[in-house]
Amino acid sequence: MFLTCPVRAQYGGGSGTVEDPYLIDTAEQMNTIGAEPNDWDKHFKLVADIDLKDFGGSSFNLIGSGLYPFKGVFDGNGHTISNLTYVVTGNQEPADDGIIEFFGLFRRINDPNAVIKDLSLVNPDIRPASTCQKWVWGVGALAGTLSSGSISNCSIEGGQVQAERMVGGLVGSNSGTITDCYTTCTVGPAEQRSLPPLDGKFERRESFGGLAGFNYGEISNCHATGKVTGEQNVGGLVGETSGIMISSWSGSDVSGDAVIGGLVGNNTMTSKLSHCYATGHVSGRNIIGGLVGTCRSEASIDNCYATGSVSAEENGGGLLGSNDGTLSECYSTAFVFIEANNAGGLIGDNSGTIRMSCAHGHVSGKKYIGGLVGFNRKEEGAFNYDPVVTDSYARGSVHGEDFVGGLIGQNQGGTVLRCYSTAKVTGATAGSWIGGLVSVNIGDIPVENSFWDTEASGLTRSEGGEGKTTAEMQNMWMYLSAGWDFAEAEFDGTDDAWRMCCGRPIYPKLAWEQMLVGDFVDPEGVDLADLAFLAEQWLQTVALPCDAPDLTVDAQVDIEDLELMMQYWGHGARQVIFEAALDETPGFTIQGQWQFGIPAGLGGAEYGNPDPNAGYTGDNVYGVNLQGDYPIAADGPHYLTAGPFDCRLYRDVKLQFARWLNTDEADYVRATIELATDGTRWAPVWEHEDTEADLADDTWQVVVYSLGAMADRRESLYIRWGYEVKDNEAWPMSGWNIDDIKLSGIR
Repeated sequence: MFLTCPVRAQYGGGSGTVEDPYLIDTAEQMNTIGAEPNDWDKHFKLVADIDLKDFGGSSFNLIGSGLYPFKGVFDGNGHTISNLTYVVTGNQEPADDGIIEFFGLFRRINDPNAVIKDLSLVNPDIRPASTCQKWVWGVGALAGTLSSGSISNCSIEGGQVQAERMVGGLVGSNSGTITDCYTTCTVGPAEQRSLPPLDGKFERRESFGGLAGFNYGEISNCHATGKVTGEQNVGGLVGETSGIMISSWSGSDVSGDAVIGGLVGNNTMTSKLSHCYATGHVSGRNIIGGLVGTCRSEASIDNCYATGSVSAEENGGGLLGSNDGTLSECYSTAFVFIEANNAGGLIGDNSGTIRMSCAHGHVSGKKYIGGLVGFNRKEEGAFNYDPVVTDSYARGSVHGEDFVGGLIGQNQGGTVLRCYSTAKVTGATAGSWIGGLVSVNIGDIPVENSFWDTEASGLTRSEGGEGKTTAEMQNMWMYLSAGWDFAEAEFDGTDDAWRMCCGRPIYPKLAWEQMLVGDFVDPEGVDLADLAFLAEQWLQTVALPCDAPDLTVDAQVDIEDLELMMQYWGHGARQVIFEAALDETPGFTIQGQWQFGIPAGLGGAEYGNPDPNAGYTGDNVYGVNLQGDYPIAADGPHYLTAGPFDCRLYRDVKLQFARWLNTDEADYVRATIELATDGTRWAPVWEHEDTEADLADDTWQVVVYSLGAMADRRESLYIRWGYEVKDNEAWPMSGWNIDDIKLSGIR
């Protein structure tokens, strides 16, 4: 490799071959590898945990270089390397165009047979010095770039990685194979410095990922949970990918300016994402998605989901901010909050293909707001986009100012076929374009064989689709007559996109969705047809724990078997998640005139009714001014906030409480119940909306609210009751009184 022969490195043993690798057991021996380029194609094995705390600044010898990459094998042997610190000064080597590249424990790895495996880095710190006047690209704690070869079963635990472009917790960029790796480190841009001008498109800090900044290769069975920030192309796992990503996930909170995703920022070229998910909170200005920021026209995403929350100025979706590619068998339960336009429970701005996918989260914004897609648009010109949405649905609530639809906010020339919505749809202003399925349909292509629930949505209008009652929406024959294909029916085709779960009164589900016992078994009236279907479709596909009861899996299963199974699994029966009779304070957070104690039975002298003089049971309640009416000076909003509640094991979550409420018309006083999954971004459950009549309880009312997909399987669920006096001319009334709060769900 070099003209001169360096002195042979002194290691802990071995000869550097596959049968007899060099053994590394001290920090000094580890440092020696980077000083011996002639050993960069040899085999190494770590035989002890190593601490590099004594190597500060840029004194540690990184392994490999851009011209002479590492081509050997490094077996971490399950050991750790702690406190790797490397500060890039810019003087390491000549830089082209003001750029210096490839920094990590291994600067560059490039050989099909190169392997890094079974190694953990603990608390690394890699970043440019504040005096470095060159752009630093391609930085990862383990490797600056993996040009070819593989990394497997490696981790980065804690620490930080910073630079300007192609920055990842594990590797800066990947063109090889990464499997079974994870990171918990923080990834982000380095501090602002005086840097030379570059081509304009590069003068931004982009391609940041919890695992890899850029992926050209293949990533599988990996995850990241550390915080990730950047300007553009920022993802919880990968900033930008044109490769393959399989069975990987991110729990990272991700933020930036544009093209930001919970898993991937930019899914480009012919990249493929399959069986991946993201659970973190994602925020930014433009093109923000719970899973992916944007998916380009030749890229595809299948069998993926997102469950966190999304906030953006525009173009935000529970799964994708924008889509020109192909999406299939995906879902989102993310809450989506957009300040301006184009918000969707699944996709904010769509020009691609969506098939067999669904959205369950709350969506809010200004214009072009949809339960599934905010703006579904066809374009012709240099790039031809022909959006198609088939066999998909939306279930979350939708709120906006204009062009608001249960399924699609505005459809501009796109194909919409065999879709439905049960979303509650509201517009913020009189005269808003709102629709139960689609607010506005522009172009000659009709919305075909699609439906919305007029009772659940509160709307009888839509530009496209047919409005149906809840009972009709839960009848399979209605869909069969419209050409839908169900797995249970043998005469309707072979696609089997949908199923109705034994014909029970529920909405259709997509064939790939997990079947839950409660979907088709009524614990108060089980019949053998249900049980046979359960045995065939569910038990045979589930690996029961070794201590599970012995169940007969055939059509002759009797009721005792079902009861035994339900007792073991906890399915079918509603269980209490949280309950408070308010005999003593549960410690909820209160604002304004919210109080805990005994109501005095006062107020209501002029308008409405007085407070009660005791709780629904016992003495205490939570209420607004327990001594009488709320003040009529404009004030608030003020909230009583409960939580977080752990609902990860529950679905069909319901909130029940006893209510004694007296409040003015909605234009004057606002009374609300809202949910959040992070304690900051709130979605409506109930609101007094009557602008012509007050609400005046004179007895305790037990009310129950189905929280649905907004609460199902949430790790942290917050609930708050609110009041706001909006006008100084409001009538003084006795306000909220709340007792006997219960949260329940089906396990």
